[in-house]
Amino acid sequence: MYRSLFPVLLHASTAVAGPAVSPEAEYTLQARVLLQDDNDARATLLAVSQDAVPEGTLDWDDVIDDLPAWLTREGIQPPSRAVMQEVSEALRIRLPRVTCTARDVVPLGSPEIAQYTLACMVPDVEPAFAAYRAMRSGDDADRDALSDAFFATFAACLRGDTAVAHLSTAVGWSSFRHGDVHAARAEHLYRTVLLGLLPFAEWDRRIASGAGRDGHEGPGE
Repeated sequence: MYRSLFPVLLHASTAVAGPAVSPEAEYTLQARVLLQDDNDARATLLAVSQDAVPEGTLDWDDVIDDLPAWLTREGIQPPSRAVMQEVSEALRIRLPRVTCTARDVVPLGSPEIAQYTLACMVPDVEPAFAAYRAMRSGDDADRDALSDAFFATFAACLRGDTAVAHLSTAVGWSSFRHGDVHAARAEHLYRTVLLGLLPFAEWDRRIASGAGRDGHEGPGE
């Protein structure tokens, strides 16, 4: 599922660049365009250079439509059709509300190449971890019921108002002025948001290691 990335093209332009913005501000503005189709952010970038503006926005429809098949490929029991519909509707509502901010841009040997951190505010799905662990460790006879119980809880978390920061780092051009940033930044956004919203691989590692909430050892460990 994570490879179902739509085309994000570099906008070819010979426009003269305007006043510079910081690398953090540039990426944050581009994230607002890609995630929220934010016209104010687009206008601010356009005042800098047309080359700074990403083309298009992130399209999550394929991700949501592919979710049952992806769960099966990952060895996770999909819920019933009715519960899956709840999850899909919750994702369609919540995904456009996810915001991401670039920070801590650190040059690596030259100003052109940098490591940067992306902080995306995603729904707090941690309260669903206990139900996920129960589903993953349950008997086959209870698989359908446990799947429905987990995904119903998961959908409720997606609809909730609580958000937490999911962080990821990447290395690349520090600015559009130095190279083609748009495709790489779109994919970085895409992966960071999805790994924050669907942390099942991380949860499986926690279960395998006997870790409890927030990676701490659970009771009796």
